[in-house]
Amino acid sequence: MLGTIGLAEACSSVVWESNHGVVLTRTMDWMESTKPVLMTVREGTTRNLHGVQTGDTYKVKNNYLAIAGYGDLIGEGVNEHGLQVSVQYYRPMTLDKAESGDVSQVELGGYLLSNYTTVEEVAKALPSLKVGSANIPELPEPPAFHYGVTDASGDRLVVQYDEDGMKVYRGEDARVMTNNPGQDTLLESWHTKKEELLKAGGPDRNFNLEAGNTSAEQRFVFSHYFVSQLKESHSPIHAMMAVEGTTLKVPQQAAYAGEGAMDTYATEYSITYNLDSGDVVFKYTGDDKWSQDQWNFKQILSSNKNMMVPLF
Repeated sequence: MLGTIGLAEACSSVVWESNHGVVLTRTMDWMESTKPVLMTVREGTTRNLHGVQTGDTYKVKNNYLAIAGYGDLIGEGVNEHGLQVSVQYYRPMTLDKAESGDVSQVELGGYLLSNYTTVEEVAKALPSLKVGSANIPELPEPPAFHYGVTDASGDRLVVQYDEDGMKVYRGEDARVMTNNPGQDTLLESWHTKKEELLKAGGPDRNFNLEAGNTSAEQRFVFSHYFVSQLKESHSPIHAMMAVEGTTLKVPQQAAYAGEGAMDTYATEYSITYNLDSGDVVFKYTGDDKWSQDQWNFKQILSSNKNMMVPLF
């Protein structure tokens, strides 16, 4: 099934600076189970710059807690300094083939968690960071990604590697991330809808969101529409509940593409963080399992405990 990766466009992430901490949520929407595992990666660990055995190695500098899929592929994580990274599918990604000393698009999420403590540090490092494209054995072609990076101050960026070069979006322009087309086009769509909303009298009026389950553009508008209505929270967990509701969850068996290209894809899991309290809630709805797990990333990373826990 991994061979159909080129057809998929999925996942949404949203951040909100609540009065009980910076909270963010992310969905993993996919056509099959990614077999997610909760995994600690400790300072001093050796990892490959390509994420597979085709590149040079590097030493991890920061302890971090990751959600890994398909083995060791890091799709999500947060480090001991409260820097959080989400890796999401992005069809337009354009990169040259990774040289042995380059960081690949497969490993970039883990590399950022390993080496940096704030979004500002990441923003300064990105222009000189050599990033290339590498494949993993299960796929017929290299997977295509873009990246959302958030820290406990509320700073946030989205980085995309396009045909005309790297683009970085920051602050309000990075609040919501879905997939393709590029962030600039999605922001234009939201600004147009926002003007319509204001003319209609505000969010309490009837407003057509047109939220198709396979449209990254409509999921982007959907999330912006609802996160813009969040005002205050009553507790750290309440803040997490509020932001978790701003992402569109793709229903099981929802149509994707006609003519047999792909029958369906759905929300396999969602994960929600409070970067101040350290609380995390993980909801899994893949295959025949329906579960919810909770943990505190600060407590885990400050302990000596090493974890490799299946979440599927």
